[in-house]
Amino acid sequence: MNHNMKKSGLALLLACCCVFTAAPVAVKADNVSISTNQTPTGTYSSYTKAEVLKTDTVVYDTLSTSNNVHFYKYTAEKAGYFTVNLAQTSGKGKWNFSVYDADNGNQELETKSLASNYTSRIYNLRPGRSVYIKVERVKSTDITILDYQLTQDYQYSLQVKTTESAQWEQEDNDTQVAATSLQNGSWINGSSYKASDVDWYEYTIPENGYFTYDFQGEGSSALWNLYLYDENMNELQKDTNTRTVSSGKYVLPVGAKVYVKVTCYGVGNQYKIRSNYYATEGWEKESNDTMALATDLTAGKTLHGSINSKKDVDYYRYVATGSGYFNFKFINADGGNNQYWKLSVYDEKKKLLQTVETEDDLQISTAKLSFRKGKEIYLKVERNINDYACGHEYTVTVNQYKADNWEQEYNDSFATATTVKKNKTCSANNYAVKDKDYFVYKAAKKGKVTIQVSLPDSGYWNVCVYNQKKKLVKQEDYAQTGQKFTVKAAKGQKLYVMVKARTKSAVGKTYRVTVKQK
Repeated sequence: MNHNMKKSGLALLLACCCVFTAAPVAVKADNVSISTNQTPTGTYSSYTKAEVLKTDTVVYDTLSTSNNVHFYKYTAEKAGYFTVNLAQTSGKGKWNFSVYDADNGNQELETKSLASNYTSRIYNLRPGRSVYIKVERVKSTDITILDYQLTQDYQYSLQVKTTESAQWEQEDNDTQVAATSLQNGSWINGSSYKASDVDWYEYTIPENGYFTYDFQGEGSSALWNLYLYDENMNELQKDTNTRTVSSGKYVLPVGAKVYVKVTCYGVGNQYKIRSNYYATEGWEKESNDTMALATDLTAGKTLHGSINSKKDVDYYRYVATGSGYFNFKFINADGGNNQYWKLSVYDEKKKLLQTVETEDDLQISTAKLSFRKGKEIYLKVERNINDYACGHEYTVTVNQYKADNWEQEYNDSFATATTVKKNKTCSANNYAVKDKDYFVYKAAKKGKVTIQVSLPDSGYWNVCVYNQKKKLVKQEDYAQTGQKFTVKAAKGQKLYVMVKARTKSAVGKTYRVTVKQK
């Protein structure tokens, strides 16, 4: 009986040998599309001896007791992405499966233990970049998985399955220099294919307008960090621990580059990103961060703008018409949300005329300004207090008003005083606390001259009257409502009136100067 058992065992052993030494059977494994078969040659038990895999080609292989590990190498041939598929083709074998970055010190990208039918992560490498694939025999002393020690006798198949696509990032794009180009309005797919992966994207501003981008992370668990930079690496926007981003609006010079950096806390997560560019002539033109580069304003025409970063400022230029007065109207187009802005008005010699600060206001206006024809006035727009205004849209409009009898700046001295005619009224305002307005009347005849200064109900002013010799003859400090002065003058003599705001509440308020003589 023992002799018969030995004969039976020998027959079984021979049968098994016949099974495992036969030519590979082309069995289609899960998620594997079989095309041309490839038979490994030589010894490939190390990186340097790796068997080269061909695109979309199935490789059948086994591990022997004397050769516990096989290495393979695949080099990306076209834009898009690929996966590596491992499958059982006979028996119940299991293997340790690993992928390494061949171009970065063989950094481990992923490992799957006890794999039988397994599809790797998506790898979207730039054509010419390579990975190593390692298939290793399972070693175990666990009595429950002794069958895994027979891995060397089981056949497996490997296939690199590729998908050609122009809508995927191409690794390595880990630096600004290697950034993947964004296409206006088109989604680009990406992935965090390895630990500490960084993906950079770039977009070149094609024409006047503004830039935004959208980001959508796949899945519900992965969190992403996104950073937007200009070409000088000034940070424009930062979003951390997020799954979606719809950026602010950014105005950049034509031909300039903008960059987006993407990082993730996990590995193997996918996302998509797209740039959006809106060409329009109704926006500021960067760079306009100095008076010399200021964007020109036209009365009645609204321009849109955006503060790109905490370092960005926007300058606008308006040339006074010399008739009446004007002011700058600012609207926070994106609403409040703790956005603080600061507006500053300068003349062409960089003299600061006034400053207006917002406290989350949706709309503000500067004081009325009235300058002689041809005078260049500049408006500077910048963030204030915090960075919440960055990336948000605003609008600027110059409102020009006709008025025949309005002061003409600068009239802040006796020599530049605005002329008031007999029995006429001249309107004016102090555009800042430090602003002084001088008016002059030349007596039509000898006699009494009545000077009336009509003031608004709120605020305080300093009102002074001077004679021909510029000597103070009348004064009312902290004047309110209206003031009337009577002064004697000879024919042809000049009388001067000076009006100055004493309090901030008086700034920008319209007052009137009237001269009467019988």
